[in-house]
Amino acid sequence: MAPNESSEAKTKFTPYDCMPGHKDWTGFKLNLCSVSHGGKANEYGDSIAMCLLGTNYGGIRGPGHFGNNASQIQKSKFLARKLHSEALEYLYIHVADEHTTRPRSSGASA
Repeated sequence: MAPNESSEAKTKFTPYDCMPGHKDWTGFKLNLCSVSHGGKANEYGDSIAMCLLGTNYGGIRGPGHFGNNASQIQKSKFLARKLHSEALEYLYIHVADEHTTRPRSSGASA
């Protein structure tokens, strides 16, 4: 699948270029959590910012998965995995180093 060329329009703040520097990194961390905090949430109230911080249901610093029976816990795990993939996609489009922005080759290598 070809990379999406319109990722520039989807960014909510200046992408981080992965160059060493405390000021740029701190600004990137603050932007990630402050901009994503006001975004959409799943039915348990977990947002992308909560996922990045690990405080969502099933997260490293959050409560255990929601539910009293197997089907509720399975649904909670599914929503947590979906949220993690959305958070990873959100993080990916806001990183602009040479490894994430270089064009991918479309042919077979020799």
